[in-house]
Amino acid sequence: MDGCEFAVRDHHGYLHSYGEGELMISSGCTMMGYLKDEQATADVLVQHQGKIWVKTGDYGKTAEDGSVFFIERIKETIIRKGCNIYPSEIEAIIRQLPEVQDVCIVGVMSPETETEQVRACVVAEKCCDPDKLKSRILALCVENLPRYSVPEEICFFAQFPQTKLGKIDRKALEQF
Repeated sequence: MDGCEFAVRDHHGYLHSYGEGELMISSGCTMMGYLKDEQATADVLVQHQGKIWVKTGDYGKTAEDGSVFFIERIKETIIRKGCNIYPSEIEAIIRQLPEVQDVCIVGVMSPETETEQVRACVVAEKCCDPDKLKSRILALCVENLPRYSVPEEICFFAQFPQTKLGKIDRKALEQF
């Protein structure tokens, strides 16, 4: 993107020209803030070395050659025992199974352990056996993912709840 600079913001709030963290963007046409909303402005803008940087809300990485890689929306990242779990990685594994029409991974707070657990929400082909599919999903995840990323819970849906914009309603799946 011509005229744009990218950086990453680490979990301590420091900006780096390359590495992994929240993607930040700065350009000559960066917004100055939200009209009459200082708190919203402070939540998304960071001043660093004379430039205004916008927090994108995306987790990603930048390379020394200037490449930028999107990994996941920050609000969708599941944090479990200090480890970041990216739902899109788990979803890509589960989508390999032909019986899976759609999948959505959400984090659900466990009251017992006070950590997030991984819940796999699945829309399956109508003719498949849910118990057999659940076993296949778990086996595939154990084989291809770190142990902390393997779903503790697998729920089946006829269809996913939708937001007004027609996207999967992740909040509804978290509260299911």
